[in-house]
Amino acid sequence: MQSGDRHCVGCHLAKQYGTKEALEKALIKRDKAIPQDILSGSSSEEEEEEEEEEDIDSDDDDGDDSFVVQDCDDEEEEEELGSDMSTDSKDEEDEEKAVVDEEEHIKADNRPVLDDDAFFFECGITKDTAKHLLSILPAEFKPINIVWTFTYLKKYTPITEISRDYGVSHITVSHNVHQVLNQLGANIQQLTNDTKSVLQHSRREQLHELKVSARMIVHISMLPHKPGPSSIPQNYSVMHRSHGYKFETLVDFDGRPIRIMGPFPGAMNHFEIMNKTNPYELLGKNEVFIGDICKGDTKIITPFIKRLDEALTPVQEAQNKFIHYQTSGANRFFQRLKEFKAVTDLWRLDTDKQTMAYHILCYAIDYDLRHGGSSKSSSTTNNSPSKSK
Repeated sequence: MQSGDRHCVGCHLAKQYGTKEALEKALIKRDKAIPQDILSGSSSEEEEEEEEEEDIDSDDDDGDDSFVVQDCDDEEEEEELGSDMSTDSKDEEDEEKAVVDEEEHIKADNRPVLDDDAFFFECGITKDTAKHLLSILPAEFKPINIVWTFTYLKKYTPITEISRDYGVSHITVSHNVHQVLNQLGANIQQLTNDTKSVLQHSRREQLHELKVSARMIVHISMLPHKPGPSSIPQNYSVMHRSHGYKFETLVDFDGRPIRIMGPFPGAMNHFEIMNKTNPYELLGKNEVFIGDICKGDTKIITPFIKRLDEALTPVQEAQNKFIHYQTSGANRFFQRLKEFKAVTDLWRLDTDKQTMAYHILCYAIDYDLRHGGSSKSSSTTNNSPSKSK
C-alpha cells in the first residue's frame, strides 16, 4: 500500500480511534492481515507494465530505424535511376521531339486538301511548282514545309496565326520555315545567277529606229526592311520614303531572271548600284537595256513621257510602243512578285533571310510562269478558297 493510501486510511482511523497510539496499532494490525503476495503483486504489475511499455517503445524504435533504412535504400535507388535518366536524357528528348514533330506533321497533313485555286491563293504558287521546290530540298522535308513557308511569304502573317490555322505548335512552324529558307535559299541562289544559260536562250529584239538591239531589262527593286538604330542613315530611300535594301534584277523579255545582285543600302541610287555591279559587261555591240530608270544612260532606253504642250516624235512613239510590247513579260513577272507581302511589307527578320526569300520567290515565280502559271494571279482568285477532301 502506498503512503498516500495509508495517509487516507490513517485519517479515517484517527477519527475512529482518536489517539496516535491507537492509530499506529490499527495500521500495524491491518498490514499483517493483508497477504504479502498481494502487496508485492502491485509492484510487479507496475514493473510488468513498465516492461511492456519499454518493449513497445523498443518496437517503435525498431520500426523507425527500419523506415529510415528503407528511405535510404529508396533514395539510393532514386539516385541511381536519376543518374541513368540523366545519361539518356538527351536521346530521349531528341526522340520525343522527333515524335512530336512527326505527330504535328501528320496532324497538319490530315487537314482538308486544298484544291488548285485554293492552294494558289494560299501559297502564291502552283502545286507543280511546290513539288519542284520540294525536289530541291533534302529528303527529310515534307510538302507541308513548302506550304508553311510560302504561306508565310505570301501573307507575311505572324507564324502564330499559321500554327493556329494548321493546329501545330508555333515552334514547329517557325523551325521549319527557317530551315526551308536556309536550305532552299542556298541552292537557289546558284540557279538564279546562271547568267550564261539564260542568255543563250533569251532573244534579242531589234529597234530599227535606233539601230540597236535590246537584250534584257534592268530593274531595281526596293524591299522595305524594319529599321534599326544602325540602319537609319544608309538604308533610307528618299524616293521610296522607306527603310530597306535594293536588289538589281536583270530579266529577259519573257520575264526570266538572268541575274540578281544585292542587297544594297536603300540610300544608294540606281547609277551607284549599276556602277558597282557593272551589268554592261553582259551587252554586246549595239545592244542596250530596257528600263524605266537611269534616264540619260546611253545604254538604257526608257519610255518617253508625253507633255501637254509638246507631242511625241515618230521615233519616240515607236520607242514607247517597242518598250511597252517587249516589257509585258517582265511586268507580269514583277507583278507576281509584288503579290508576296514579304516583298512589299517591312521585313522583320535579318537581311540574309530577306535575300534568300527574294531569290526563292524570283525562282519560284519564274518556274511558275514557264510551267502553266502565267495566266494565274493570286489577287484575282476567290477570297474564300474551297477545300476538298
